[in-house]
Amino acid sequence: MTVALIEGAGGLTTGGIIRHMQQAGLRVVCVDSAPSSAALYLADCGRVIPPAPPGDYLEAVREVCRQQGVALAFPTVPATLIEWSRQSERFAADGISVVVSPPETIAVCEDKWLFYEHFRESGVPLPQTSLRGEFPLIKPRRGHGGSGVFLASQPVDMTGRISQEFLEGEEFSADVLCDFSGAIVVRCIRKRLRSVLGAAVAGETVDHPEIAAVVDRICNELTFIGPVNLQFIQTTRGVICTEVNPRPGGGVALSMAASTGNWFTALLAAGQGRLAAPLHSRSGLYLTRYYAEVTAEAARSGPRPPDAEQGCFASGARGLQTFSEALQSPCLSCPASPCCRFLILQRLAIEDLQAVDHARYLLNFKRIRLGLGRDGNWSVLYEQPCQFLDPASALCRI
Repeated sequence: MTVALIEGAGGLTTGGIIRHMQQAGLRVVCVDSAPSSAALYLADCGRVIPPAPPGDYLEAVREVCRQQGVALAFPTVPATLIEWSRQSERFAADGISVVVSPPETIAVCEDKWLFYEHFRESGVPLPQTSLRGEFPLIKPRRGHGGSGVFLASQPVDMTGRISQEFLEGEEFSADVLCDFSGAIVVRCIRKRLRSVLGAAVAGETVDHPEIAAVVDRICNELTFIGPVNLQFIQTTRGVICTEVNPRPGGGVALSMAASTGNWFTALLAAGQGRLAAPLHSRSGLYLTRYYAEVTAEAARSGPRPPDAEQGCFASGARGLQTFSEALQSPCLSCPASPCCRFLILQRLAIEDLQAVDHARYLLNFKRIRLGLGRDGNWSVLYEQPCQFLDPASALCRI
């Protein structure tokens, strides 16, 4: 099984991304600096890495990758993105493909003034922008999530800031996936119906040829690898591109769900040198969000940290055990578990009535069972308990 790493367990979007990674058959390792980050418990393995300068932080991540056999790394945190890109060749030497855009692309997109200068002569529709306080909307040159953005009613210190015209209209986002050559695999456009702290919490996928054309133009002029998020406002003079981020957007889960194939399956194919078949996106899909809880055993002060020997959290959906507890009795708390009782014969895709009929036919055979995994996939199982399994205690006799 291919192992993939994702960072930013405390992010709003990480849980949804992890789900799509697992649906692609990946074993997911998640890293974050806060032990309370929910996605550490949603992943197959969670590691806490103390806050550190980007270079030291990535060295610690490399060590996690080596320990866990990671083959695909998926950066998401804006503050470390360019350092990931600069060090991608070091990760490649360890056999790890980093899904990140080139440093020069990240540098242009992270600096709003550089982005404006790069694209203002190319025909990309942009808001009027200045390094002086000529316009009412004040933004940091480098920033994300709406932090530090305000409307100025009086002169302000413009150090490290830009000013832009204030635009009114409907907000849209475009989520794009590019392969390792920079070619677009899929493009999905969604209307932002509601957002909190810059992240979409409600949206709907739409067809918008004008935005699609601008997206293609930008992606042809800059080389992107992996996910890209572009933001637009529909004004009376047409669509205006307000921002481009070479990383997953806050509502990317909707775009992933609207795509005809799994993004990570496409990335795996591209990483193995196979041509990633273009995916398509369907309009009319709606997303809304709600808070969900993750429960886990706690140590004396907060959530249980990773065991020093094991180095991983177990998935919260499967319950948590320390490494010593798992060694002592891995099956003690699950006497009805299929572990050591069934053999998986094959995967079974149940997508239509004909497949349902075939599944019912298989159940006519002795000891054949069907199993539904937590990833939503069906398997054909053969019931044959291991000879070393004690039926009374559900423990191994070896």
